[in-house]
Amino acid sequence: MIEIAEFEPLAAVILARDQNPDANTNHNERWILQAVALSGKPGPLMMLAASQIVETHERGESPGDVKTVKHHKRLMNRYVLNEIAHRMGDPRARPDYWQQQLGHEALTEAEAMVITTLRQLGDLQYQKRGVNEFEPPIDIEQSDA
Repeated sequence: MIEIAEFEPLAAVILARDQNPDANTNHNERWILQAVALSGKPGPLMMLAASQIVETHERGESPGDVKTVKHHKRLMNRYVLNEIAHRMGDPRARPDYWQQQLGHEALTEAEAMVITTLRQLGDLQYQKRGVNEFEPPIDIEQSDA
């Protein structure tokens, strides 16, 4: 299956979906990015974003006391995946919502992650298909404008 997933987006999605998300998240993300680069479609990004649990609830010290714990890295990943899917034209993407959840302080780091991920997608796409639809990054405003 791995040999097929190197050049077939559906096989890459199946590999990513069949992985235990707790076992090796980087492996999971690799196959999602592979599927997006091969297909040029944002659907797998939205699948990965939906799997990013951004907050959990933990029991407090007293009965009935529940604390909500936000997972910053997952929240940032969810923003990055939604932002890229939005730039690729996916109407399901909600980067504005995730940007609000993330907060202004983390936005600079998150935008850098968006650009890095777009470059990774472009490199993968060029290696596999000989084209790069992701470089220059989609919808990045020119600083000279």
